[in-house]
Amino acid sequence: MLTARELVDPMFLDAINSLLVSGEYAHIFSNDELDGLLQAIHPAMKRDYPTGNPDAMKYFVSRVQSNLHLIICLPPNHKLLKEAFMYVQT
Repeated sequence: MLTARELVDPMFLDAINSLLVSGEYAHIFSNDELDGLLQAIHPAMKRDYPTGNPDAMKYFVSRVQSNLHLIICLPPNHKLLKEAFMYVQT
């Protein structure tokens, strides 16, 4: 759960939006962290695709898209809500 205290920078909203829309955000993991995650999902990938060899990154992103849930609690007059509303209107 995220609250107004964590959302002090509009770039944070951009990161959340990117994760929700595409399942990806380029700066969230270092290369080493991403390599470790992709290695860790190999057993699940083999279980889901026993005869195929799908792209590990695409599989990871699809799992993020399927399983990511966010709760964002903001007061109705929070600056980021106003900025998000303006962004959607354009």
